[in-house]
Amino acid sequence: MLGRQSQIIAGIAVTGAGMLSLLAMLTGNMNWVYGLLVVLPTLFLIGNPSALLVITLMLHASMLTFPGAPENMNLFLASALLLTVAAIARQVLRPRAFPAMGASEWCALSLSGVLLLTASIRGFGLRMFGGEGWGGAVYVQLTIGVAMLLAARSVSMTLVQWRYALYGLCVFSVIPTAAYAINAASGGSFSDSLSLFISFSGGAQSYLRGIETGNELTRLQIANVSSMYVFLLALLLLGELRSRRFAAGLAILVALVLCGISGHRISLVYTLLLFFIYALLDARRPFIARLRNPMIWGTVVVVALLGLLAPYLPSAFQRALTWIPFAHVSDITSADAEGTSLWRFELWRMLLREAPQYLWVGKGYVFSFSEYASIFSTSTANQYESFIITHNYHNGLLSLLIDLGLPGLVIGLGYIAAVAVRETRRLYYVWPNTVLHNYHRIVLAAFLAQAIVFVGFAGGVQSFMSLFVLALIADGLFHSAQKTPPTKH
Repeated sequence: MLGRQSQIIAGIAVTGAGMLSLLAMLTGNMNWVYGLLVVLPTLFLIGNPSALLVITLMLHASMLTFPGAPENMNLFLASALLLTVAAIARQVLRPRAFPAMGASEWCALSLSGVLLLTASIRGFGLRMFGGEGWGGAVYVQLTIGVAMLLAARSVSMTLVQWRYALYGLCVFSVIPTAAYAINAASGGSFSDSLSLFISFSGGAQSYLRGIETGNELTRLQIANVSSMYVFLLALLLLGELRSRRFAAGLAILVALVLCGISGHRISLVYTLLLFFIYALLDARRPFIARLRNPMIWGTVVVVALLGLLAPYLPSAFQRALTWIPFAHVSDITSADAEGTSLWRFELWRMLLREAPQYLWVGKGYVFSFSEYASIFSTSTANQYESFIITHNYHNGLLSLLIDLGLPGLVIGLGYIAAVAVRETRRLYYVWPNTVLHNYHRIVLAAFLAQAIVFVGFAGGVQSFMSLFVLALIADGLFHSAQKTPPTKH
């Protein structure tokens, strides 16, 4: 016998299929039939929240989109929104108590309140409603992130599902890098086709122009994100059977190559943090013993070896190593890296002068497109204006402070601190299942590493989506462990 919820969903599916088929026959338009390819899987996923959550997590860093999607919408956001709708629908059909909210959930909810207040004062900036204000998609994206974070707490997943979600998240993160590389290798001939399924940014065209002009410092910057998740994949593989150690080593090699072609210094800094924190989170050993963990010393050796080999590596790879004191890089690479650092410091100095006027009510995310366009039509525009107008500050703390004011800064940092404290405490609990415990340790290390990068080095408020996803996973792993059979020894 089907439950009430399943009966309603099945009824909607049959009715929807019938109506779409009828419309196709009456109008002769087969697009209605194609709609079945969307409607039926969507209804299936609404009735299977755990499968929907697995897909949502897998899609997070994939940048996959769909034909006809709004510019700032992708499959991950659509899936996260569907997850929220499904949670509300289940609550209406079968009311039950949601898990109690902790400090981190209240902080996330408060952050959405700050977003709403800021948008109501500074403007929503949604192009679909007309007007010349742009940038309001950030409000929508972060609100969806908060809703997803809360909705996922009502979903329970098995060990196998978590394995699919985590491995899928890491593997799918390589898709944008592969798409950008294919586009460049084809001379841009595939750009129209790929853009139907990948959210292309200006970085794709910039990389293509660099390849065509033979610029030796051309960087595939999107590979920075891919490298972070491939390093995460390496940790997942290291925690599995010994037979997967070779695969873990291969993943580390691939991640290092991705770091190199991205040219991002922060990618290797993140890697150091990830492996160091993971080693220090070993709850089975005293703290001093953790410092002797081979993973720490292995990471140090690899970084030192890369520093020594720097003169023999391509210029983009050299750029990623310029933060290593003894790395010898070419003059052009050194000048480029130093110039970027000085540029950032000057940008931050300019932003700090702006900060006092946005202490209580942030600047928000809306900007005037006509003002933005005028920057590129005048020869007097400086190199900082476009980044300030589009809120691309390259600094997490300044992004919170200026765009969301002092309340946003306090709540944002409060959220990071609340998740860090809660999940670190949980790490030292007794976990019946050691596999889930190790997954939790890996994800917590990734969360802390990203939080440190966000606070101390780079990032923006949009980086909170990744923090939301990692916090969601850590919380879900803990609750799933309480319902999963103990590990067999």
